[in-house]
Amino acid sequence: MDMKKTNLYILVFQKNRAIKIGKANDISSRMISLKKWWGEPDYEESYSLEICIDDVFTLEKSLHLILSSYSLDYSVGDGKTEMFSLDSLDYAIKHIELYIEHSYNEGVLKKGVKALRQGHKSMNGKRDNVLSKYTGKQKNLSNTMNDAGSNLKDIMRVVSILIKSRHRMKYQYSLEKNLMTFVVSHERLSNNLNLDAISKMFRFRVVDFSGGYIGVNFLSSISKSDECLQFVIRINCGNENCLIRYFSEQISHILLTLPKKSPALSQNISLLDRF
Repeated sequence: MDMKKTNLYILVFQKNRAIKIGKANDISSRMISLKKWWGEPDYEESYSLEICIDDVFTLEKSLHLILSSYSLDYSVGDGKTEMFSLDSLDYAIKHIELYIEHSYNEGVLKKGVKALRQGHKSMNGKRDNVLSKYTGKQKNLSNTMNDAGSNLKDIMRVVSILIKSRHRMKYQYSLEKNLMTFVVSHERLSNNLNLDAISKMFRFRVVDFSGGYIGVNFLSSISKSDECLQFVIRINCGNENCLIRYFSEQISHILLTLPKKSPALSQNISLLDRF
């Protein structure tokens, strides 16, 4: 008895430096619904695999798990949890090829998906128009500003705690070119300190109105020892994108509000090796 088939797809969005991994019986119909959020994919560089329905869920979820470190943090958007950095494309392809090699699936991973026709009607029968394109770009830019604002708010909250606790908490920082090395003693630090949350505060992404994507992590490294935690943060870093440059300047202004050495610290904390 023939197994019912569907498709696993990898859509490549060069402008956003992103890929989307999902499943669909009709890839063209799926691309229509995605278009207002992410634009049109690079049809020639995208991939598809015909696969039985019973296997597609397992393969899709395993890809999402394996590529989780490349996941892009979009707050809204159709399929936003299935968006990954373009840097993960080769890993995704290798995993799919490994699946094909060791399974009963006779499909072939095909490069290139059929392009949408100009004026293609959406599922509700209405043609894409200027307003829908504008709305998608508007949401991308709005989400960029909202996410960045949330990150800056979290950084200011942490700095506020450090200032209030400066007579009890031992910390210091030093500056070298565009790097701030911030060291804090383990004393009075919570054992449940969430380093992932701290790292996320310094990750900024810009999806500008034209659809271009830039991502940057201002936190270069986190090191720890039995005595202290050390954070190396990039400040006042130059960037061609004016928004990234602006965020960098604001982070610098916020962090430099701190005293270079807290009053609670009687002697300097030894710096840790960054590597």
